[in-house]
Amino acid sequence: MVGEYATSTGMLRWTRQRELIMSALDERRDFTTVQELHARLRGEGHRVGISTVYRTLAELERAQCLDIIRQDTGERRFQLRRSPRHRHHLICRVCGDSTVLDADIVEEWIDILPRTTGFTDIRHTLELDGVCTRCRAQQDERAF
Repeated sequence: MVGEYATSTGMLRWTRQRELIMSALDERRDFTTVQELHARLRGEGHRVGISTVYRTLAELERAQCLDIIRQDTGERRFQLRRSPRHRHHLICRVCGDSTVLDADIVEEWIDILPRTTGFTDIRHTLELDGVCTRCRAQQDERAF
C-alpha cells in the first residue's frame, strides 16, 4: 500500500513505516498509546521513530480512521476505526478493557445540531468509564 492512500478527507502519503504502524493497529483489538505502539514496533526490530508514529496517528485522526479515548492522566489511546461512523466506548478504569456502545441516539442528536444551533463541522467526544465485571469480581474477592 506504499504510495498514496485515499480517505474521505483527502490523500495520505503512504510509506513503509506508516504501513507498519497501520498493521500494528489493525492487529490490536484494544486501545494503545503512542509509546506502546512505538515500543511494539521497535521490539519487532522495525526502525520507526516515535515522531513518525505521532505524525501517522495525527494523519489517521484527521482522516477519521481512529477512535480515540483520553485516560485520567490526559494520555490519549488509539484504536483503528472498524466502522464508517464514530463510535463510543465504555472503558474499564482498572484494566482498560473497552466495550463498544450503541450510541446512535447521541449521533442523531449531533446530526440535528447544525439545524438547531447554526453550528457546522461539529466534533464531539463522549467518554464513559466504569469497572468491568471481571475487575469488580477481583475487587470483591480481595475484600474478603
